[in-house]
Amino acid sequence: MAKPLINCPKCKKKITNRFECRNCGLIFDRYFKAEARKQEIEKKRAAQRARITRIFSVILGLIVVVGAAGAGYYYYQNQQDSPASNLVATTTTLPATGQDEPLADSDEAIIATVAVQSPWGRGTGFFVDETRLLTSNNIITFDADQLESDRQNYEAFKTQFEEANANLNSAKERYESMADGPEKEGLLEIITDGEQQAQAAEQELARLESIYSDAESLTDNPVITITFSDGTTQEVEANTIQNSQELNLAMISVYGIAVEPYQIAPPGSVLEEGEELRIVGPSRTTISTNYTGTTNLPEFSGSILLLGNSFSSSYSGSPVVDTEGLVRGIAFFSADAPAGSGTAIPVDIAAQEFNF
Repeated sequence: MAKPLINCPKCKKKITNRFECRNCGLIFDRYFKAEARKQEIEKKRAAQRARITRIFSVILGLIVVVGAAGAGYYYYQNQQDSPASNLVATTTTLPATGQDEPLADSDEAIIATVAVQSPWGRGTGFFVDETRLLTSNNIITFDADQLESDRQNYEAFKTQFEEANANLNSAKERYESMADGPEKEGLLEIITDGEQQAQAAEQELARLESIYSDAESLTDNPVITITFSDGTTQEVEANTIQNSQELNLAMISVYGIAVEPYQIAPPGSVLEEGEELRIVGPSRTTISTNYTGTTNLPEFSGSILLLGNSFSSSYSGSPVVDTEGLVRGIAFFSADAPAGSGTAIPVDIAAQEFNF
């Protein structure tokens, strides 16, 4: 029931007659009916806007989820070479290899550090002897079963998008047949909002389609590119690489390159808490850090080294060396690492796995 009026809603004068305003002539019964119609129109308009907006918001949200899941296997190629946003370590660019003055032990070893690039990943690797270099396995391989699962989800979301787009087209057809008025104007606002969201969803779908189609075409023995410290490159086929899924490591054989390999710390060497370390990465850069203990990650059955600083994914596969230039671990970029910390695979475990 409408609330009794005290003042006329049109002229604001005090009401002296319950049927009609004596001042402006407004008939109150007509006023209440008109207000009720306006509220009903606004309710319908809000419901239509919410329905179309909700459809595309849900589709966009689902697309973002499947995009994050699917693109996770290619996150290396989308990462920047700069350190992570919470990186507080010191990054140093080392001198060129052709300089006259000899490099320190740990600096000299950077000549044996390489950049590793695959169609879906990039990171770092380093020589453990004259012909073999070690790197992270997830730089050069991915989980084909997971890729297929994500692809199926993507196809389902694409179908939902097409259905939502059909609803939007129906709203456009109804708009064309409507008479001019507030309801038509309201529907136009709804359609405009829907078109903007549909365009964003369509662009994201196209991007994901590109990712999935490219990945599928590159799964058959892709070429891995090794870039050396002097800028020269060498290509190797993925089926010639020795992999360890359990340790997330890969051993690549490279021939015809004169290189001084890293020296590995003696078996059983113990790191002291707080001991200074350096992560030797691509582009002749290092990150100064320190050993803070061990931790456990879902990817590994045993303990993994915990470092005092985080690092970007481009350092994954980098050697972690002590002040004498001896390798103590292999940097591993993990989203499960404690906040602000980095992790590394103990070199002893890698040496046992690959016999170096």
